Amino acid sequence: MSPSSADRSSLHRALDTMPQMVWSTRPDGFHDYYNQRWYDFTGVPEGSTDGAGWNDIFHPHDQADAWRKWRHALATGDLYEIEYRLRRHDGVYRWVLGRALPIRDAQGVIERWYGTCTDIDDLKTVERRLNRSEERFGSLVAATDAVVWSAAADGGFDRPQPRWMAFTGQDEHAAAGWGWLAAIHPEDRSTTAQDWSRALVSRALYQTSHRLRRHDGVYRAMLVRATPLVGADGSVEEWVGIHTDVTDLKEAENALRRLNETLEVKVGQRTAELVRARKVLEVTNQGLETAVRARTADLQTANEELKRFAYIIGHDLRAPLVNIMGFTSELEAGRDALSGFYEAAIATVPALTSPEIDRLFKEDFDEAIGFIRSSTEKMDRLINAILTLSRAERRMVTPEAIDMQAFLSTLRGSFGPSLAAVDGAVEIDPDLPEVVSDRLALEQIFSNLTENAIKYRAENRPVRIRIGGRLSDERAVFTVADNGRGIDPKDFERVFELFRRAGVQDRPGEGIGLAHVRALARKVGGRVTLASTLGEGTVFTLDLPRRISQTFQASE
Repeated sequence: MSPSSADRSSLHRALDTMPQMVWSTRPDGFHDYYNQRWYDFTGVPEGSTDGAGWNDIFHPHDQADAWRKWRHALATGDLYEIEYRLRRHDGVYRWVLGRALPIRDAQGVIERWYGTCTDIDDLKTVERRLNRSEERFGSLVAATDAVVWSAAADGGFDRPQPRWMAFTGQDEHAAAGWGWLAAIHPEDRSTTAQDWSRALVSRALYQTSHRLRRHDGVYRAMLVRATPLVGADGSVEEWVGIHTDVTDLKEAENALRRLNETLEVKVGQRTAELVRARKVLEVTNQGLETAVRARTADLQTANEELKRFAYIIGHDLRAPLVNIMGFTSELEAGRDALSGFYEAAIATVPALTSPEIDRLFKEDFDEAIGFIRSSTEKMDRLINAILTLSRAERRMVTPEAIDMQAFLSTLRGSFGPSLAAVDGAVEIDPDLPEVVSDRLALEQIFSNLTENAIKYRAENRPVRIRIGGRLSDERAVFTVADNGRGIDPKDFERVFELFRRAGVQDRPGEGIGLAHVRALARKVGGRVTLASTLGEGTVFTLDLPRRISQTFQASE
């Protein structure tokens, strides 16, 4: 008997209070009722989904399947059940479980269909995450070299263990239950069984190590861990475990231990050798200290001798040189008097003339006196140069901050006339580094290098000199480059030696200048070198400490 209108109205009011979407259709499947929850969820106007309108708010990809299953249920009277995506009032599609059953009369004829729509979107999200987790776990197991297995709550294998069987060669029947113990090394089985039994009772993390037989009969050292999976009722549902092959690691540990033992022996031997060497060094140092003291005394003696030598040069040698120069003047005056007497005599008595006497007064006297004068002048210059070197060695270094840009610009001005005479120019690079050094020493160094560039110029081009500088760690490096004659590589060191010169000797000089430059550079803790190409020019490099202290000279 069909329910009356009053009964149906009462039923609909009850269904409107349900939190679930409920709908019903006529026997032919025409939808003619939805509860309030349906309209609240979908947001469609009341009555807009009657008939076949319900299908329009399904996801386009799900509509055909929904129609097919609904027609099948109408034709057969079977349960209608489907999962599909239903559009919510905010336009978002949510997964819904749709189910419907027919209501039949006493003769079994369908009178109506009643159905529900249950929002299962959150459940589907959880399901997807679980599936993803299972996929990740499966991928991890597939990617690892470890043997992953699971066991029943009683500790036995109750299902096939593919990784275990692949590694050990046991089949499913042999490994079932506690049969897996047969793959453990006989010496390790008892301990393994005891550790496993304690873990089953305590339900604690299972940890042990043993040797596991590989399918080729070789035993491999394994680190074993397993953890229980506990169900909602607190009981252990299964155990998940892993065997990690640590054979190579153990072999490496053994090798490292043997190496350490060997190293300890070698360290002991080396320590003994160092002790012996230290004793030898102590004895050697004592000898070196004695040698250093003796050498210091020798240097002091040599320094005193140098001072005495400089005194001899400045006084003992200069005194006879002055006498020679004085007697030369007297000789020259006597020559002039004799020459006048001779001229007067032959004017009175022509027969007194003689070619030999003529040559003596007109050539030989002049040549001899000229040779004596040039030799004494050269000797005087050498004595002055030696005294200059001696004074430079004895002079105390006076450090001061020097703006090299301004310093070299001023020095360039002092060479104005000399440069103008040879159409020359000195270029100074910008941003030269400042130094703390001895101003007089640097002035003499750069003056000598500039004078050399002018003196040994190339005759076919104007003189060009370029001075540059840069910092290198705690040192300042300066260069003086010219476009002069150049120096033969075989003479690179020779030109720094005292009284030594190189190349064509067509310029005045005693071979003192560059020796003086090197001595001054050493005096301020520096060094000077050169590079040169014959016919192109020379580059002198002066490498100085960026800063020298008041105690610098005492440490030299």
